[in-house]
Amino acid sequence: MSRNSMLINYNDVLTIDEVCEVLRLGKNTVYGLIKDGTLPSMKLGKKYLITKDSLIKFLLSFS
Repeated sequence: MSRNSMLINYNDVLTIDEVCEVLRLGKNTVYGLIKDGTLPSMKLGKKYLITKDSLIKFLLSFS
């Protein structure tokens, strides 16, 4: 299984809920990663959005 195959069913930009699903973490934890800059995001209105590339880089930082 390739590194990116787990994200194949997701769009190029993910919502907080989708990131929580991928990482199997709660919203508070994901918001914490965003707040401290560990997981880059952009805010559009009241929503935070995370690019698939940012999420992949975050995951690869542990390997």
